[in-house]
Amino acid sequence: GMAEGRSRPPAKNHPKRQKRAHHRTMSGEEVPRAMAPEGAGVEAMEEEPEETSPLLRDFQELSSEYDARNNRKEEVYRMTRELTIRSKRMIFLLHRAKPNDKNEKLLKEADTASRGLLGIIFDIHCALLDLDDYYRFQSKISFGMQEFIEAVAFKHFVATRTVLTKQQLQLSINSFDPSSCPPPRARRRPQGQGRRARAQGEEGE
Repeated sequence: GMAEGRSRPPAKNHPKRQKRAHHRTMSGEEVPRAMAPEGAGVEAMEEEPEETSPLLRDFQELSSEYDARNNRKEEVYRMTRELTIRSKRMIFLLHRAKPNDKNEKLLKEADTASRGLLGIIFDIHCALLDLDDYYRFQSKISFGMQEFIEAVAFKHFVATRTVLTKQQLQLSINSFDPSSCPPPRARRRPQGQGRRARAQGEEGE
């Protein structure tokens, strides 16, 4: 009828069809596909730039530094826990001392244990030697050092019946020589100089 006789309006160019006829360059400019370089398409737009932006490089450096600091913190915390445990064992050993006895055998074992504790402290010092913010790790070390001081003070009292002075304690700890630390890469290996000292101490027990 009348509906069939009506002529359809001419088809208008759809915006999507117009976009298909163009190629978007990396700068965002649209050019006719006839002018686009051969092989240019979605793959060309997904290519990564050859040079990394300075901002991205800064983030990568900060990420690496943050990971290294966390690894160092975990390593120091593990060694401090070992220092705490071995200090407590030394204290338990000294509790077996007899008041009216020289306790020579017991004190010899305590001396060996004390050298092992100093070996752990050596490892901790080496792990933190190249850090500018040394005191940021203080909370990871303080509880182990407290147990160590209690152990060596108890040993000193059993041996001499006198109280260990601050100067005597500092002399025993300040014997640490930074130049004898292994290089930074070797510090993460299972056996360092301090660990070898502890192993030798255990063999003598």
